[in-house]
Amino acid sequence: MKGKVIKITETEVVIGWSDGVSENVSFSKLGFRPEIGSEIEKFINGDKTDYHQSVVIYHPYDDKKVVNKFSYAVLAIILGCFGVHKFYVGKIGMGILYLLFSWTIVPALVGIIEGAVAISQKADSQGNILV
Repeated sequence: MKGKVIKITETEVVIGWSDGVSENVSFSKLGFRPEIGSEIEKFINGDKTDYHQSVVIYHPYDDKKVVNKFSYAVLAIILGCFGVHKFYVGKIGMGILYLLFSWTIVPALVGIIEGAVAISQKADSQGNILV
């Protein structure tokens, strides 16, 4: 079950769960000290309850996007001549440039190369890469 920290006192936190119920949990049960708004996950295994804080990781490459490796590679190889893979990543300007020059063979060749590069990149546990 997922929830968010909605209040913090000296000894406990109040977590609002996705089902609308709130729960007071002591810091000793959490094992960490969250902030207001932190996302918490609750796992119940028999008579044992574990709480984990969801972690948001920010990547230092601002101009790069996290995309599905398979989707990006297929779009780049098959529809790269039209810049579809660039639109998929959110690089609209580059997508339009590919589209404008789609009558030449250059965007198609570049799309195939970008697709091959994407295939060669190591994906994370969800199958995503940084493009």
